[in-house]
Amino acid sequence: MKTTAQLLRACQQQLERRQQRLVLLCTDHLVINAANSAALILDDQSSDRFAMHRYRDYLGTSNTLVVLNFTHAVHADALAALAGTVVAGGVLIINLPAAESAFCQRLLRHAEAFERVVRLTPDYTLTDVLQQLSAQPDEHLAVAHFPSNAQQQIITTMLATPQTTHLIMADRGRGKSTTLGAALANYQGTARLVVTAPRRSQIDSLMQYAEGHAEFIAWERLLELPNSNILLVIDEAAGLPIHILQQLCQRFSVWGIATTVDGYEGCGRGFVIRFLDWLKNHQDFIQHSLEQALRWRNPDPAEDWLNHVLCLREYRLPITWQDGYQWVHASTLTDAQLNQVMQLLLEAHYQSSPNDLRLLLDDQRQHLLLNSHNGHLVGVLWVAEEGPVDQRLQADILAGTRRPAGDLLPQALAFKWQLLAPMQWRWWRIVRIAVSVNKRRQGCGSGLLKQLGEAAQQQQIDAIGSSFGAADEVIAFWQANNFQLIHRGVKRQMASGHVNAMVACGNSKYACQVIQQRLIEVPL
Repeated sequence: MKTTAQLLRACQQQLERRQQRLVLLCTDHLVINAANSAALILDDQSSDRFAMHRYRDYLGTSNTLVVLNFTHAVHADALAALAGTVVAGGVLIINLPAAESAFCQRLLRHAEAFERVVRLTPDYTLTDVLQQLSAQPDEHLAVAHFPSNAQQQIITTMLATPQTTHLIMADRGRGKSTTLGAALANYQGTARLVVTAPRRSQIDSLMQYAEGHAEFIAWERLLELPNSNILLVIDEAAGLPIHILQQLCQRFSVWGIATTVDGYEGCGRGFVIRFLDWLKNHQDFIQHSLEQALRWRNPDPAEDWLNHVLCLREYRLPITWQDGYQWVHASTLTDAQLNQVMQLLLEAHYQSSPNDLRLLLDDQRQHLLLNSHNGHLVGVLWVAEEGPVDQRLQADILAGTRRPAGDLLPQALAFKWQLLAPMQWRWWRIVRIAVSVNKRRQGCGSGLLKQLGEAAQQQQIDAIGSSFGAADEVIAFWQANNFQLIHRGVKRQMASGHVNAMVACGNSKYACQVIQQRLIEVPL
């Protein structure tokens, strides 16, 4: 009988001949242990460099076997990101948590529609997977060449116009980094070629194709250097905060920028929209795209499954929504409805990600207030229930020795004010407000807040609040809707470039009094 490692290698050989990839979904009783294989294994119980939250360290790498061990909950951002590092002939193993959840059920349910996404069961094992792969006839595959025609066109344009910024936007596996590397290798000018990215490990393929013609400098150090004679290339741009990218573009001559358009690269699609708007107003650039997957055969069931199950693509299915406001939990929505909700959140917020989808599906304290007009979804408000905090924890939280996960507003404000009361209240924290582009600045967001306030009064919620990056126009929006600014930090958030702010609106008499006493003025 073949060992697990032998079976996996035999599957990889079959997949490599077909330039395909395989996803294996394993439940608690059928976990695949690939410790003896040449695999990238990340575990949510590890605390070293292979801890699940370190997944961004491996963006830009290429792997033939990736194993994700989830014990308590699926880290959807890590799943989305690391799936893109699996090359043709590779296998992604997802060891799911023992406890069932709506999100895990979604992963398993949708796997049935995609040929190379397989749920292992006692009746369908890795041996059966190999037998099915082996039974399929070989196909004649065209040999991929580098650079592809689309890549060569970008390289030629970049070399002809080194004084212009070239923005390459594409999904994972399309050859963005190798295109930039080839352009660097063929550059004939006299400028000092510098590459930066969120992490050095993310640009291995770029540097390989650059053939020693460029050097890597971390963006933090780069911003401290003089800008003389540096021609800069930025890879994995969506993993950098927008304000850092803006500083780099203003300080240096930027030749190339590569970014994914998926919703998991730190800032996601909201990043792309905001950065493009800024770039259009500040400098000339040429926008390029790469459509054809190069890292695996197209179409790719693994990629299609992931895009579908994580709502990374718009379905474009006709849906008629009931006009007006409605409260829902994400787990009660149809697939098409859930997709539209997530598309709106992804487009409107730079920090939205697949982990949001998992939280909305699995946590019963997360709620959605939807607004529809003429049958179309035009607004989404995501609100989380917070407080009261467990009385046994309150003294330690007040002393600053404990900060359990969750209950963000009551814990933060109790510690800041040195007052137990916020931890004893029932809070609604507004996590996101998203309004469709054609309905912005027409009172849709304010209408959602008004509806939320009425519901809070009916359910005797003590206070409503939110925490966000303190852009002046955002603070103005909250204050125009009767929310008080109660906290403004001093340290800028990396994601938004703004300091953190908190606003609140009291409902109960005591909460109103406490919040009114602690509001702060907005500096001119």
